[in-house]
Amino acid sequence: MRPLSYAILLATVFLASPIGATTYYLSPSGSDSNNGTSAATAWRTIGRLQQVNGALQPGDQVLFERGGTYPGHFTINSNGSASQPIVIGSYGSGALPVISGAVHVSGWTLHQGNIWKANVAQGVKYVHMGTELMTLARFPNTGWLRVNSASTTQLTSSGITQANGHWNGAELVLRSTNWCYENAVVSGHTGTSIQFPAIVYNPGNYGWGFFLQNRLSELDSPGEWYHDAATGTLYFHAPNNADPNSLQVLASVYENGVEVGWQRQYITIRDLAFRHHKHAGVYNTGSNVTVTACSFDRSYFGIRSYGNNGSYTNNNIHHTYASGMGLLDNNSTVENNVVEDIALRPGMGESFWGYYGMYVSGNGNVVRGNQITRTGNSGLFLGGNPLVEKNRISHALMTVNDGGGIYWDSADGAVIQDNIISDVGGNMESVAADYFINAQIGMGIYFGNSVTKNIIVRRNTVFDCSTAGIHVDHTKVSTNLEVRDNVLYGNDIQLSITDQSNVNGPNAAPPYHVPNYNDVYSGNILYCLSKEQRCVQQYHVHGTNLVDFGTFTNNRYFNPYEELSIKVINTQGGYVKNYTLERWRAERNEEAGSTRYPNLENAQEVVERTSANLISNGTFDYNTSGWSGWPTQGQIQHQPGSLDNGAAKVTYGSNAGSPEFYLRTDNMMTVQSGSWYELKFSIQSTAHGTVRADLKGQSQAATPNSIYARYIPFDTQRRDVTLLFQSSLSEPSMMILANHFNEPSYLLDNVELYRATVQNVDPRTRHVLFTNPTNSAAEFPLTGCWRDVNGGIHSEAISLGAFGSIVLAKEDGPLCGLSTAVEEGATTAAEQDVRLFPNPLSQGQSLFLSQAMRTEVEVELFDASGRRVHLARMATGATEVPLPTDLRSGHYTVVLHSATIRQHHRLVLR
Repeated sequence: MRPLSYAILLATVFLASPIGATTYYLSPSGSDSNNGTSAATAWRTIGRLQQVNGALQPGDQVLFERGGTYPGHFTINSNGSASQPIVIGSYGSGALPVISGAVHVSGWTLHQGNIWKANVAQGVKYVHMGTELMTLARFPNTGWLRVNSASTTQLTSSGITQANGHWNGAELVLRSTNWCYENAVVSGHTGTSIQFPAIVYNPGNYGWGFFLQNRLSELDSPGEWYHDAATGTLYFHAPNNADPNSLQVLASVYENGVEVGWQRQYITIRDLAFRHHKHAGVYNTGSNVTVTACSFDRSYFGIRSYGNNGSYTNNNIHHTYASGMGLLDNNSTVENNVVEDIALRPGMGESFWGYYGMYVSGNGNVVRGNQITRTGNSGLFLGGNPLVEKNRISHALMTVNDGGGIYWDSADGAVIQDNIISDVGGNMESVAADYFINAQIGMGIYFGNSVTKNIIVRRNTVFDCSTAGIHVDHTKVSTNLEVRDNVLYGNDIQLSITDQSNVNGPNAAPPYHVPNYNDVYSGNILYCLSKEQRCVQQYHVHGTNLVDFGTFTNNRYFNPYEELSIKVINTQGGYVKNYTLERWRAERNEEAGSTRYPNLENAQEVVERTSANLISNGTFDYNTSGWSGWPTQGQIQHQPGSLDNGAAKVTYGSNAGSPEFYLRTDNMMTVQSGSWYELKFSIQSTAHGTVRADLKGQSQAATPNSIYARYIPFDTQRRDVTLLFQSSLSEPSMMILANHFNEPSYLLDNVELYRATVQNVDPRTRHVLFTNPTNSAAEFPLTGCWRDVNGGIHSEAISLGAFGSIVLAKEDGPLCGLSTAVEEGATTAAEQDVRLFPNPLSQGQSLFLSQAMRTEVEVELFDASGRRVHLARMATGATEVPLPTDLRSGHYTVVLHSATIRQHHRLVLR
């Protein structure tokens, strides 16, 4: 051997094994009679390795040959050191070595019918045939029995028909409430009732689902099994009635794959595969433990830890039956793991609390860059004060209900930032249909119901969740909650806020009403995709007065299909009220700098009109003939010169036998069931209010029902409304507009109704969310012209930073020629890069700058011909651009200038 080659070989050996350390080898071709200290003299079993578990020294390694399978449970009762950790890993080439919690079952004999039996002395938790999980014998074989009545120790069900005592010793799997299953061993059975040790939740007299399992008598279907622990006998009915002697049947008998003993330190576990364990692939009760580049499949937990200063990185965790990772650690890092298909089988996860993708609780933990998808409960449950960032979480709540992508009950000092969360749903299959909460409850980010203090939630993107993008619950000790700069898109509610849980947590004593909190909600994009979705919902539970939840500024309320996108529910006050942003701002003195989507769109578009206008005298050019109202105390007046050459003014200022005034057409219009109609009108007022536009069939005259009803807001801004609806009746009908006497007056014009042919328009083609779930900037190509929520125009491509997102609305092609940024040559290094928004601007809307001016500026407004039509000033720190109230629709140039600044911006006024 040449000297240089020999030196390299020595260096490699010394790097792989610290001087004085021992490397132990295990191989499928090894022998436990070997010394185990070389690949040629490897041991065969984990049982032999266990004999040295307390004798390992710092720097020692235990290496399993790749491609092999090693059943057993290895416990480490030795310490490494910071510079020389003990390493449990692999050697050779090929697939990762498998540390298995299962044994191969052989020696099957026929028991009866298609049921076979074999000897397995240890307790069995799971049976797999190859990679497929078999079913513990159960009743019914599929679906659910239903509770008739229950407490925490017994239940009665008409589905229990077996003889007394039949279910003694069986296991109950019960959906006791929305968010969990509970397991209990039946202690008594009489008639239709069973008894069991106390569970946590009382199902009450609601029809929650349950089944019973782990009885040999119920082994009646292919794929089922039962283990008699007393006799050590495993019974199995193989799929397709096969002889299991020809199958790979694996029985899980070992608790853990690798267990780090109590207070052991500096252990590294890497490049191993863990499968089929009764408890966990890795179970840690030590500190300074690293688990990296391992895979975990088809065990109860993947990793479970009660430690400190751990590192869990680059692992793949799939198909666990309880939570994928369960960490009650301090100062640990959980990074770049893939966690998928977790806790998807009812009754096989933790009883009462669990089924999470992962839970991480303690002080100083970091959860970063993980991909968590398809989880039974919440994707990530956290506690303490973690930093949670750049995780991708989707499809949570696939087994239970009422949880989130990221969820906590108690946290103080947590930071949740730059995560992308989607598709949090809620499983309803065994929920009681008669329970008072019987709907999906899925939040993207979920502030829970105990201690929530000093929480920052910022720059997250949350979309397509069944209930809310972000749900902020409060208790009486909640303080310093910040929700900033998040993009919430296509959720049923984008931002949900409540004081519901003031009855929980510390200091929970009457009175439960807290008049104000110091939350901050700023810079959030709240983007809806249907008229049913809401930008914000506030749910006030504990007082007749509304809670002041904190400060709201610079949010973007974008529901293209419904202006009344702020919903307030006051349970003690007994009312539900929907607000426009403008009305909410006026009544609550909130939302400085916030804006809304400037237009009202429909989920369909008109292809062609197939009738003439069905409304008579809807223009009110000369009079209001053809229109009347009830009660007769309401006034309908012709208002010359208002809106378009005259309008109808409706006034109803006091309750004259009806809280509402009904303006109606005198003529009846025959509509056809199944046909679509286009309703148009213009509306304006001097104050805030709503009008309900009804099309009421003749048969509905004495009922509260309508063919179509829609609330439309009015205020000082002119609104030109277009609504599309499908008739459910074929009969003469009348057009009605109803307003409440507390909102007494409005102007109405241009009322039209046409039968039409329409086509559906996917809102996701008009309003598109772009996300970048990577750690580097990315560019996305664009076709056509698009506008962001601040009025910026984009075409050709859009660039997003790491874990960034943007929502763009499709614009008409000609608008691509407009620029809302500073024109060429107009900006110096000292200037601010500001934009106008919203742009285009609707009549009556306020115009804002994207950031406050750092100096006083003069504002000039020029029309399309170059004529100056307005001159004003903006003070230092101002964001609202002063505009005249009588501007006509058209294209304008806004010039901002001072001694050091001159900027030009294009503006479209609709």
